[in-house]
Amino acid sequence: MNKKQKPKQRNIYLDIIRGIAVFLVLWGHSLQYFSTWQINIYENTAFRFIYSFHMPLFMLLSGYFFYFTVQKNNVTKLIFNRLRTIGIPLVSWGILIALSEYYFSRQISLKDIWFQIENIWFLWSVLIASLIVGITYRIFRKFKWCPLMHIAIFLILFLAPTQLRIIQDYRTLYVYPYFIIGFLYNEYKDKIPNVLKLVRYLSIPLYIIMFPQFHQNTYIYTTQISILNSALGTAEQLKIDMFRWGIGLVGSLLVMVIVELLIKSRYLSIILNLLFSRLGTISLQVYVVQRVLLEGLANRAYNSWVAQNGKNILLTNINAYNFYWTPLIATLFAIGIYWLVKLLCLNKYIKFVLFGGR
Repeated sequence: MNKKQKPKQRNIYLDIIRGIAVFLVLWGHSLQYFSTWQINIYENTAFRFIYSFHMPLFMLLSGYFFYFTVQKNNVTKLIFNRLRTIGIPLVSWGILIALSEYYFSRQISLKDIWFQIENIWFLWSVLIASLIVGITYRIFRKFKWCPLMHIAIFLILFLAPTQLRIIQDYRTLYVYPYFIIGFLYNEYKDKIPNVLKLVRYLSIPLYIIMFPQFHQNTYIYTTQISILNSALGTAEQLKIDMFRWGIGLVGSLLVMVIVELLIKSRYLSIILNLLFSRLGTISLQVYVVQRVLLEGLANRAYNSWVAQNGKNILLTNINAYNFYWTPLIATLFAIGIYWLVKLLCLNKYIKFVLFGGR
């Protein structure tokens, strides 16, 4: 992220990062759903590693690229752009997920469809964050204190009592600051002294120090965000929140630094490009498609098979499960979904209905 990029110009480095991020989603979900809940997945080493930073990384990148979108759209066009590119996939894939659930349950209603639309939480997070950040930027961009407005709005959302929050989903509130960081970094990166940019290399020792402290009680899914009425108490909840935000940022920077160092080698750059950059160009599409194919159909089918046979053969060796079987499953889904998306996008009407024209 060191040089200004035109919005239509491909940045292979960033495509590789996005490809790694979406692969981590596939790997993390493979670890989760193919375990058939026979292990404590929250304490699984590979799962802990992935979930300590993979969604923050996605949100940093979303905020970074959103800066380009804001530059070429006024408020009205910005709202329509977000509703088209995110709102349409939300509805379309919510319906498709509900239909895939109907295959197993033989029950479907408008309530079920709305539940599935609501449950695509990451798209909601990007939609909400981009609308708040985008409208704030368009209104206050001429003022030097505009960045402070982004921070102030987040603090208001974070500190508000749960029942008064505009953003009710704790997962959205968790990833929201990463969107702001990515957005502001793109806006001000040319003004950041090079010596400060070197701070990112501290992510390597910092992550090594922080990772052993990331356990079940530090997942956003287990302790959420609610400092004013947390069952853990305000001080303990705030401590967890700060650590969780910190390791999410440090882990994201770690991936960026490692890729930055690796692509200095011509051969490693070619390998990373082949493995991840194409996947990175369709990260949103991969995310929504895997909700049906991996989280839905494959999850249901494998859990049913294990229930009938009484044994999860993938868990025979936990290290093989973590670092061979589930990465292999994620790779197969990545390849299959990539070509499925490419096939679907050949028709402009299908492309619009399923992916908002992306």
